[in-house]
Amino acid sequence: MSNHERLFAMNAVIYYSNTLESYKIANYISQKTNYSLIDFHKLNNYSFDNIFIVFPVHYQNIPQSIKPIIKRIHASKAVIIATYGKMSFGNVLSETQKLLDTMIVGGGYIPTKHPYVENDKSFDNYKVINQLIDKINSPNEIVFPKERKNVFANFFPLTRHRIGVRIKVNNKCTKCGVCNTYCQFIDNGVINNKKCIRCLKCVNNCPQHALEYKLSRPMRHYLRKPRCSDIKLF
Repeated sequence: MSNHERLFAMNAVIYYSNTLESYKIANYISQKTNYSLIDFHKLNNYSFDNIFIVFPVHYQNIPQSIKPIIKRIHASKAVIIATYGKMSFGNVLSETQKLLDTMIVGGGYIPTKHPYVENDKSFDNYKVINQLIDKINSPNEIVFPKERKNVFANFFPLTRHRIGVRIKVNNKCTKCGVCNTYCQFIDNGVINNKKCIRCLKCVNNCPQHALEYKLSRPMRHYLRKPRCSDIKLF
């Protein structure tokens, strides 16, 4: 059984990723530490010695689908990494720490490619990640500082996103079903708009290029704001 298939390992890198940005960081850590690499939604075991948790910031929040999973995880030591699309990361690390039943020994906000910004650059400064890997080996408990979070961040984020980003199917669709394998909220190009989080995994993986997305004017204006590429480590 491979390192990536052992779901009952005592040490693990647990990740959630729709655009592969968080996955690439998690995979790097797994390769360096030989810890098992486990998708959040494939967790069968929730008790560990040492863990790294890697996930993207959604609307300045923890992704809704992994919140209840985080609450179930128990570990001796943990490092938490939140990736963000160079806009705002909110107060995610502090909020995650409150959910986890573990001693936090490190963490960071890592800027990655934004899914709605064309020609945006992916994260490639993996030497920085080595600093966080070292934290698990020389542990000192930390408390993440409270960061600034927009007062409207929790105000119907999915509704705001549905208005800001629209995904539609064009006449190239052959009903091949490939998009179904990448997302549970789409069926041959028909999107469940109430649950879709606009991660664009379906758009990026359609072999026929039959899915397109369009940004609203407010969203385009928002993305023109000065962007931040700061790496914050703790």
